[in-house]
Amino acid sequence: MPELSLALLQQENSPLRPVVQQALDQDRIVPRFHFHAPPLPAPALETACCWLWDLAGFSPEQMDSLARELSGDRQGVVVASPEPGSRLVTAVESCQALQLLVNPTRPDQVSAAITCAAQVHRRVIDLVAEREEVRQQVADRVVVEQAKRLVMQQRGISEPAAMRFLQESSRRRNQKLAVTARKILSKGAA
Repeated sequence: MPELSLALLQQENSPLRPVVQQALDQDRIVPRFHFHAPPLPAPALETACCWLWDLAGFSPEQMDSLARELSGDRQGVVVASPEPGSRLVTAVESCQALQLLVNPTRPDQVSAAITCAAQVHRRVIDLVAEREEVRQQVADRVVVEQAKRLVMQQRGISEPAAMRFLQESSRRRNQKLAVTARKILSKGAA
């Protein structure tokens, strides 16, 4: 399993600070980023990582801003709070948190939440990458089909013959089939 990339979002005066620090020390986790207030810098948000967000000490406005910034596929969030309440529910829903900790008192509670969220987050990242790959494959297939129809029309040949023409052209040029198809479509001639 790849090393955990963790960002910590926590106020200096948080009552959860000692238990969170004990969990990080126990698991030998050094946060990649550590922030105390919004806005979060772009490099932190462009990096796929797990966030441990301790809500203690953040104003409602800061929580709203942070929840917006942390929502999305690239971020996996563990929300921790010293007490339950409507602000906690709002934060969890807004940032699509993967785990929730309410008044954790032992480091193993924090560790377990981070580990579980990290595993789910890695799976989400993998699924997003797979989704993008499938989207590209479908887009490439559409382009090949369009080019094949153009070749059939211009050369007056059958569909299998048009496909062979595209494949042979692609091989001769040492290009992927979709690249050759796009070039044929951009020229408008086979």
